[in-house]
Amino acid sequence: MNDASSHSPDFSQGWRPATYYPDPAIKALDPRFEKYWLKVSAVERLATGLRWAEGPVWFGDGRYLLCSDIPNQRILKWEEETGAVSVFRKPSNFANGNTRDRQGRLITCEHGGRRVVRTEYDGSITVLMDQFNGKRLNSPNDVVVKSDGSIWFTDPTFGLLGNYEGYKAEPEIEPNVYRLDPSTGKATIVAEGVLGPNGLCFSPDEKILYVVESRGVPNRKILAYDVSPEGTTISNKRVHIDAGPGTPDGMRCDIDGNLWCGWGMGDPELDGVVVFAPDGVMIGRIALPERCANLFRRRQAQPPVHGREPVDLRAVCEHAGCGGGIVSALRMGGRRAFLSCPGRAATLSALRRRAGIHMAAQTTAEWAPALQRTAEEALRCVRGTSPEPEQKRRSGCPLRRHVHSAAETYAALKPATAFTSRKSSRPYLPHSRPLPDCL
Repeated sequence: MNDASSHSPDFSQGWRPATYYPDPAIKALDPRFEKYWLKVSAVERLATGLRWAEGPVWFGDGRYLLCSDIPNQRILKWEEETGAVSVFRKPSNFANGNTRDRQGRLITCEHGGRRVVRTEYDGSITVLMDQFNGKRLNSPNDVVVKSDGSIWFTDPTFGLLGNYEGYKAEPEIEPNVYRLDPSTGKATIVAEGVLGPNGLCFSPDEKILYVVESRGVPNRKILAYDVSPEGTTISNKRVHIDAGPGTPDGMRCDIDGNLWCGWGMGDPELDGVVVFAPDGVMIGRIALPERCANLFRRRQAQPPVHGREPVDLRAVCEHAGCGGGIVSALRMGGRRAFLSCPGRAATLSALRRRAGIHMAAQTTAEWAPALQRTAEEALRCVRGTSPEPEQKRRSGCPLRRHVHSAAETYAALKPATAFTSRKSSRPYLPHSRPLPDCL
């Protein structure tokens, strides 16, 4: 942890934006981090006024971010185009973790309702799980959806300890990690005996499940489990990272297998985001003026791979010293990543990474193949390699005369994308699938 805390920027007076590039808040602790760090980048403040920010989730089809403000009983919405921050849902039933299922619907963990719910396309709420074997859940905390559509979530007792982020009550069941089957809706316990299960995520190939043990003794830990070939059970529990004085909370795994972890506990030498390579070595840090409780990473433009999380960071952070919550953003080229931080002054940060085309990770299997074919055919048309006669190619492909870059190709493809997806029975998610790698 000494490397992570060295040369931290001075946040003693609260949030201060960087005045030069590269931002001193971003530190490479290992050469392997360099590929993820665009040096003309800086942390930005986006919003303020949150008490305990959590559960960030990105909606690429609407170009907005949702995150929970647990004690204030609300889910907030930040719009990428305008920067406007508004209330998406209030009361939120002390909502905590959020994610999206394979059909793009919002999945939410609620402390107040002691349940996991799904927001339907019409805005109605469906309860997915609120009890197990006749006993009420504790306070579902964090949630992730696997590529097969199954929903995995942690259920510690944090929301039962008082009335600040839930309703004080006695637990009826031990803290566990659960799996909800997408076909039957049947719930199973996949991990028992985890002391305060908190954040969780899968490795890129979904062969490993990582779980934060936030009440580990003597330190918090990030545990690793092997996922069965069927994807329904886990085994071989082991300590992947001993956090020492650090406090991992929410986390996500990028396409290279690195863990991006919310970190800190009101200590300027620890607060922010830390990045661990697959071998457990800390390779990078983003210092923040408050603890980072959770984050979300958005996928770069590339073909989908089972279990890959998005590559741009979304997170929420806590500042124990400022008078009001802060929301900040880290710009990297044309992309943002968002960090969530809890506390009296919560911060929302965003990391912008350079990537040719930006789209969200969710997709619908019904129209994905058709969209893939549409994109590939359009690209062949642009390059003049379509098998059709030359005259027909010229008359039928208005892209060819003007498109010279990946971004222009994507912009020109929007009408074809919309047309293809309207043929599906699923709602249109205009930014829900990355285009082929060649674009």
